[in-house]
Amino acid sequence: YGPGWLSEWLSNIQVSTSAIEVMFWTLSALIVVAAVAVIVREVRAVRGSMPASVLRSKEFGHVGGIEVNDQLLTLKDVDNAALNDKPSVLLRLLLQQLEVLGVVAHSPARTHRDVRSAAGELENDGVDIISRVSESAERIRFSDEKNRPQEIGEVVSVGITLLNELKPEQS
Repeated sequence: YGPGWLSEWLSNIQVSTSAIEVMFWTLSALIVVAAVAVIVREVRAVRGSMPASVLRSKEFGHVGGIEVNDQLLTLKDVDNAALNDKPSVLLRLLLQQLEVLGVVAHSPARTHRDVRSAAGELENDGVDIISRVSESAERIRFSDEKNRPQEIGEVVSVGITLLNELKPEQS
């Protein structure tokens, strides 16, 4: 194969070394800015899914929010969370309880599909409830759709009922 049309076209263009250097540094700067923008967006998404009390603490633990100051999340954290944060905090609390019971392994980040498959050992109602809480948290976080307080209250209520069913038996 001989030279292609692009190489023939570019061979007719004369670009100085300084112009090539300016283009290189400009493109390099754009790549760095894009990478920083992605990192900032991801950090904001993680921070936005945590209750304000966790963010105000100076030593909060895992990014996933499971451990906070070496303590596990409690129902009080769900109660203290802002209305739109309640499903997200409750979901982390449910996953935390499944970890304590040995049903799922710890993971600092999970997708909706990961959550559903991680809860696969529960009865169908449990999987459905965890899916419902997860979908609610996801919808609040990533869409412009505004959840109504009654819907959030219902999701949180069934999630707390499941959480209470997942408590280990006291002997």
